[in-house]
Amino acid sequence: MAKPLILVTNDDGIDKYGILKLSEWAASFGDVVVVAPDRPRSGNGQAVTVGSPVYCNKTDHHHAASEEYSCSGTPTDCVKLAKHKLLNRMPDLCLSGINHGSNASVNNLYSGTVSAALEAFTAGIPSIAFSHLEYKNIPKVQNCLEQIISNVLEYHSPQKPCILNVNFPRDKVKGFKVCRHAKGFWEEEAIERKMPGNVAKSYYWICGSFRNLEPEARDTDIHFLSENYTTVSPIAIDRTDYEGIADMQKTWA
Repeated sequence: MAKPLILVTNDDGIDKYGILKLSEWAASFGDVVVVAPDRPRSGNGQAVTVGSPVYCNKTDHHHAASEEYSCSGTPTDCVKLAKHKLLNRMPDLCLSGINHGSNASVNNLYSGTVSAALEAFTAGIPSIAFSHLEYKNIPKVQNCLEQIISNVLEYHSPQKPCILNVNFPRDKVKGFKVCRHAKGFWEEEAIERKMPGNVAKSYYWICGSFRNLEPEARDTDIHFLSENYTTVSPIAIDRTDYEGIADMQKTWA
């Protein structure tokens, strides 16, 4: 039988340390093809390039990959190009990351890393988004990461796909916990600055801090990360609020 075909992508850029290690470790499971942005695309979410062309060029950053392509578009663009033009068959697995920083809790909604995996999952491809809270400690997570990949290849397929949001803790890894995302949000502010030489014109830095709405909960990704566990959170595409439907059907009737 042919080896599994593994698509590797990210949102930090094709030459970043996280994706270089991910493609290296993924190669022990199958044939790796890398299609990733040519520059950082963090926070792009599910953005798709429209109104302008997307460029794609062969590159040679990844010694473990059979092929690799640098793409001018978003992480979602990368997966779309891989599916429709660059690969000779659909991948058996899509791996996205390893992202620099957390995509736990509500962060997964903004993440280009998670969105790339989500794009693959819409085509029935089992997909995993990997993120690390402390980038310099990426080498410490190899065993845990490989165990998660192995489990997905064993228990999931295009007939039974999954998408997982995986976050690694800052320091040593005790193991992994399958868990839900914590409820939270970003308390944001827009810091105003004046353009040099033009006090009438302003620009803004959007920043903020994360607020955990359930700090006492012991079954969330935020809690387990604080306990040095890797968190594995399955995601669903269907965002329908079924309780909301039932309530509105009663009250709006």
